[in-house]
Amino acid sequence: MMDKGSKEWRNLTFSQREDKALLPEPLQAGELTTKFRNRVWRFFETTIARCYEMDDNPQVWLGRERTDFWENCFLDYHFNILDIPHDSISDADEISVRNWVRTVVLEKDSHEVLTVLEYILRFPNMPEDWTEDIKRCFEFAPYAIDQSSEPVCIVATTSKEMKESVVRSLANINQSELTGAKSHFRDATQALNNNNFAGSIRESIHAVEAAARKIDPESSKGLGAALNSLENRGMLKHSALAEGFKKLYGYTSDEEGIRHPLIDSEAANVGFDEAIFMYGACVSFVDYLVSKHRQLEEMSADNEPRESSFRGDEG
Repeated sequence: MMDKGSKEWRNLTFSQREDKALLPEPLQAGELTTKFRNRVWRFFETTIARCYEMDDNPQVWLGRERTDFWENCFLDYHFNILDIPHDSISDADEISVRNWVRTVVLEKDSHEVLTVLEYILRFPNMPEDWTEDIKRCFEFAPYAIDQSSEPVCIVATTSKEMKESVVRSLANINQSELTGAKSHFRDATQALNNNNFAGSIRESIHAVEAAARKIDPESSKGLGAALNSLENRGMLKHSALAEGFKKLYGYTSDEEGIRHPLIDSEAANVGFDEAIFMYGACVSFVDYLVSKHRQLEEMSADNEPRESSFRGDEG
């Protein structure tokens, strides 16, 4: 354990010192990340300024067309959606449009931000290239743009049920002495919030490895062998469960840039969906191992007292 008087210990945050594995931002209930808001505002600010600047140049017909889009969008939203009297609505000049979008994106509640974004995406003559640019911003949010049917919809990619399940599992893990697993989950959270999706998956898998080795110190360093050992001891009673996790582990081993160095590509072929899935799956699996281990210890205590194998650090 780290010395509580050490400089390293004091440099940790309160949550880290208390061994609290925080939820990644995409799992915070109903919240949009600051990074998402900033990316969306940067796109809109640049786009609005460019449209009105182009409108001043009579040689550029596209500028007039897209300035009309903003003017009509601004007026229609305030009149038809907010039910503001027409004579109380500001002129749809560049400053008014800019202030409206900035206030919504950076200051309003998440549901209002998404309502306005969906409204803009659905507005007639929405340029396709703008839609694609906005879609890229959604890499930083627990939502996605669904264009599979009309009208366009913004849908959640992480559910309330998933969040509640992860919260319960983390609470159970935090009550154990699996310090290594908790540390890896904190790193997975930080990597996910920094959009380092491959790094998040790697840390999530490391958390499972650490927990498995702690529970069964005789197992080898690799997760596959550790799962075999746990299965032989009766902790994984369903072979399909062990096989399923071995396949997930195999996926992370095969994909360049997750557990092995990049060779032929600049970045691992994984994104938000894969990272958040692996985070949730690994948290749930470690919680399962913790519960099974406690059951085995209780059974052993009925026969003869023995020291818990949760002593010390598991790595």
